[in-house]
Order: sequence, then structure tokens, then C-alpha cells
Amino acid sequence: MLPPATLKLAPDLRALSLFRIGFALYLLADFAVNLLPDYGDFFSDAGILPRAVLIQDRPLPAIDAALLQFERLGLGALLPIVYPAALIALAAGWRTRGASVFEAYLFWRNPLIKAGAEELAHLLLLWSCFLPLNRHWSLDCARDPRLRTRPVSVLPLIAIRVQIAALYVFAALFKLAGPPWLAGTALAQALADDAYGGRAVGLLLLDHAAPLLPAVNHAVILFQLGFPLLVYCPWRNDLMRGLAIAGAAAMHLAFIVCLNVGGFPYLCLIMLLLLVPDAWIARVPARRDPATPPLGWLTGGIVTRVAQAACGTLAVLMLAGNVAGLTRTVLPGGGGPAGWVELLADTLQVGQRWSLFAPSPSHWHWRFRLVGHDDATAVALGPLPLATTTSAGDAAPSFATHRWLKYFTRMPDFSAADWDALGGYLCRRASALPRPPTRLELGLTTRSVAGAAIQDGVTIRREIQCPSGAVSTVSGSA
Repeated sequence: MLPPATLKLAPDLRALSLFRIGFALYLLADFAVNLLPDYGDFFSDAGILPRAVLIQDRPLPAIDAALLQFERLGLGALLPIVYPAALIALAAGWRTRGASVFEAYLFWRNPLIKAGAEELAHLLLLWSCFLPLNRHWSLDCARDPRLRTRPVSVLPLIAIRVQIAALYVFAALFKLAGPPWLAGTALAQALADDAYGGRAVGLLLLDHAAPLLPAVNHAVILFQLGFPLLVYCPWRNDLMRGLAIAGAAAMHLAFIVCLNVGGFPYLCLIMLLLLVPDAWIARVPARRDPATPPLGWLTGGIVTRVAQAACGTLAVLMLAGNVAGLTRTVLPGGGGPAGWVELLADTLQVGQRWSLFAPSPSHWHWRFRLVGHDDATAVALGPLPLATTTSAGDAAPSFATHRWLKYFTRMPDFSAADWDALGGYLCRRASALPRPPTRLELGLTTRSVAGAAIQDGVTIRREIQCPSGAVSTVSGSA
């Protein structure tokens, strides 16, 4: 058994249960709003990334084999039904591990639509497989009240805390490796980006509070570095932890109103529930629960103990992967052993890289062009994922969901196979229009924001001949 002091490292079991409910509701809302309407477009062979193209361009043999078996069993077609059911079960505290299997398929099946929110959700679901999420307010506990007093392994509890700390600390370390962050200009560049920034509040700050932004820029880095120290400060821990949670919540709320980064700040707010101490929650209800269950390094039967040991090993690999990613980014010619560590971490589902707008952010003014032609006449394209263009054919970035935004802003990195897949997909979508076009013109032009270190934008133009979907290319840099 562990000494009582170890309790300070362990999240309260009620906090875990609150997190379980909030996390499940977030995933359910995200799936219903951002994935379900475009499920076939994102995850089928008739969509933007057929599995053959995924395997060709981004090979991960073990994961590719798992995806193949998943689809051969027909689970890909059933996922729109079974995944929401698994999330409802997670929220209710019944069979809480089922949702992670289906989320892993969504995570790996289309990497072109992933962003920081998807990375974090995938990791939190992985650690949730080892955590006692069902000790309060759950159907499992209602069926077996003795569940609350069963011994708990401390390894998963430490692992989730280390994961939260890694998110903030490594995000700050990536920033310290970037000259724009050290110079205090990176935050202003992010606010000016009209795809991932460009919000009314952010633009207002740029116009009327620009002299303050360098100080905020540096304050963000200092706060992220000091976040774990505040949470686990031995002096007046309630006050220090409260300041850390409040500061992190304020930072993520600022992301929501100033930036366009999808669900990441919302998920981070839910994640902060894991840091709420025992005493804060115990004051709320009138009836107190039984004593805290005993903690140990390894508890339960042999299978459970092996799983707990695996969790501890994955936590060490997670930290090593973060260090390897930072090393590869910062050091010239990074790779070698660091590359193998990252590959192993990815294969074992703990790969991550918190280089959010860092180390040297590339922020742009984005202009997209999507025009259909029938002989020499422009054709109205209707509700394609890219926003309806103006009469001139150009539009600022506006997409149906943040997943489409992420996909289209990755156009400069598309392979030839990616372009062919997109061409076929757009032609199939356009063929359903009352007046199908014979040719589609898709373009992207980027222009750097004021003060950006990288001044060269890119100009891409693709002509897609329909109905064959053959793609001819004119691309270059401007």
C-alpha cells in the first residue's frame, strides 16, 4: 500500500466521474455536429480519403491492419449507430471502455481532418480505459455499491496527471524554440490568421490593444510552464491549485472567443475537472461517501495488474515521445532514435505533439477558389464543403465544420493521390446538381499576415475534369 501522502497525487474519484460525464457529452455532441453529417465523405472509400490512399501515403502497418479488420467486420458501416450508443453508456457509467475502440477508428481512418482536439480526445479516451471512471453516479455502481470501496491502482491516476502536465509544459517548450514567441509577436500573428483566428474579439484586440499583446504572449508561456508547479504546490495547495485551474480556464475561454481552433478549448475545460481536489467536491452534497478506497501500485487480479503495469509503461513512453518530438523539431537534422520513439508511441496510441502555433507559426490570409464550369459558363455549385464563392470565385475561409477547414488548409501538403481522391469526390458531389459541371477549378492562395517570419505564400490551382475526376495541375509559390 502507498503512504497517505500519495493521495495528493491522485484525482478524486468524484472528479473522475464528473469528467466521465462531461467528456462523453462532448464526444457525443462533436460526433453529431461535426462528423455524422459528413460521415461517408470522411471515412468511406467514396469520400475524400479512400483507405488505399491512406495506406499508400501514411503507412502504419499495425494500425492499417486493424483498420482493415474493422471494416471487414462491417463495423465501419455500423459505427454511426454503435459509437453514440457507446458514448451514452460512457456517460451513464456502464461498460465505460467500449467507446475507445470506435473512437480509435475515427482517429486513424482520416488523419487529414485531425486537429489538436482530436489528438487530446484520443489520448484521454486511452487513459480512461485504465481509470476507475464508474465509482460515482454510474449504473455500474448502482448495480454493485461495493465498487466504491475496491482498491485503486495509483499508476493510471498518475498517468492522467502527467498527461495533463505534458500538454501545458511541452506546448510552452515548443514556443520557447520559436523566435516569434520569444519576440512577443506570435500571438498577434495568430489573431490575424483569417482561418484559425480572425474572430471579432481577436481583431478588436489587434486594433485597440496591440501594445499589450507581447506581454500576454510571454505570460502564456510562463503560465504553461508553471502550471504543474501551481497545481502540486505544497504551500497552500488549495489556493495555488485554484489559481492554476482558474488561469487555465480563462486561457481556454480566451481561445474560444479569439481563435477558431475547433473543440480543443472546450475539451480542455472538461479536462480540468480531473484536477479538482477531494475537498472541493465533498463539500457540495449533504451525505458523505465511505472512506477513500485503498490505493496501491498494482491491484486486483493478474489481468488487471498487467493492464495497470502497461498503463505505467505507456505513460513513460508518452513522455519519451514528447521529448523526442521536441528534440526533432529543435535540433538540426533531428530524427534517428527520436524518430523511432515517435513511431513506437504512435503505434501504441500515445503519440502526441503539442506544437500548437509553435515553434515558428505560419499564419496566413487564406483565399480559396472553387468554381464549376460547363463549357465556358460558370455553374453554381451549391452546398459543397467549401463555402459558396463570390461572383469573382474567391472566398475567405468559411466551411461547414472545423474538420473541413482543417482538410482544405492542408492542401499545400496533399500528395498526388490525395488530389486524385479529392477530384473524384468533388465530381461525384457535383454530378448530383441540376446542372452538373464538366470541369471544376479549385485554388488556394495564401498571403502572410503582418510581421510573419515566413513571407512566401503559396498559390495552388487544380483543374478537375468531370466525370472522370482526372486532375491536371498548375501550382507554384507566390
